[in-house]
Amino acid sequence: MRRHTYGFTIIDLLITLAIIGILAAIAYPTYQNYVIKAREENVRADMSENISLLERYYSLNKTFNTYTDAQLTKKRSEKFFTITGDYKESSYTLTATPTAANSGETKNVVYNSVEGWSLCKKDTSKDKDDTSESKDDKYICEPF
Repeated sequence: MRRHTYGFTIIDLLITLAIIGILAAIAYPTYQNYVIKAREENVRADMSENISLLERYYSLNKTFNTYTDAQLTKKRSEKFFTITGDYKESSYTLTATPTAANSGETKNVVYNSVEGWSLCKKDTSKDKDDTSESKDDKYICEPF
């Protein structure tokens, strides 16, 4: 009497595991990029709300320089970004800096009332001629 065996061999299971591993290796970085983009859009929405408030403030007070960071709203993004402002007489800049909870994010979201939106990343390249020990961070910005 001949006996039939049913089931999977160890080779079948290893091949399946390898395929799942390859798919996960491709999908995870894509998912991380999606999460980063979603957080950037959330902070952009918060900043847009603040832009409206700043413009209303200017129409009433004819200046931006008396506005304070305490007046900024941060509903959607306060866990992942810190929004700060630099207020001049007739212009302002809002900057959203990633917090420690926002792992993987390396860019600041910046809105300048004169230049518009940009994503800025810290410049880590070293100039051969630059021997100064400047404490000012340099940023590379691109339109957002």
